Amino acid sequence: AADSLSDLYLTLKGETVTNPTFPPLTTGTTVTPGVYSTAAAVTPTGVVTLDGLNQVDPVFIFEITGALTVAASAQFILTNGATANNIFWVSDGACSLGANSDCFGTFISLVANTVGNNCVLTGRVLSLGGAIANSGDVSIPATGSQFDLGYVERFALFTSAGALSNSGGGNTITGDIGTNLGAITGWNNATINGNTYNNTSEILITMTGGGVRIVEITI
Repeated sequence: AADSLSDLYLTLKGETVTNPTFPPLTTGTTVTPGVYSTAAAVTPTGVVTLDGLNQVDPVFIFEITGALTVAASAQFILTNGATANNIFWVSDGACSLGANSDCFGTFISLVANTVGNNCVLTGRVLSLGGAIANSGDVSIPATGSQFDLGYVERFALFTSAGALSNSGGGNTITGDIGTNLGAITGWNNATINGNTYNNTSEILITMTGGGVRIVEITI
């Protein structure tokens, strides 16, 4: 999954920018399919519409060099064929989804990620180099993407190098969660409709006259 995430990040960053002007992402803004890029930090607020223009599998890619901070109670509305599986937010800075926000798409950052209390995300939160602190509800999209997500496609929350914590009360995750390097804590009160993976997995083997025999797997 860590390798797949790295490949996905490089693929998305390699896409040609089609819209040189980054949209303001505030109430009343309607965004159409394309690849958008900005060197500044981005803070979506209010109600923002992503309009698929009735295209076949419309794709939205937002490349952000700074931090991405979705404001509390911000709401994204998908219309005319726009779907969460083809929306990507790629931030080189920290990524934060505010409390009570309603979000869509795969959020990728190079550093830490935060999913606020009562945030509802249809998509994924993925980090290449930082922790993920979650207290919201996250569900992976029901259908596949135009891009090859590899092993990371199954994950609702995944970090290649950091802790994965949860402080929500009774929140729900639909999809796998995992970390390639870090601790997983605080998930006792959450409902996880998927598998949990961390860096403490061990495979115990014994040598026999006929070769190697796996006798126990502990996670």
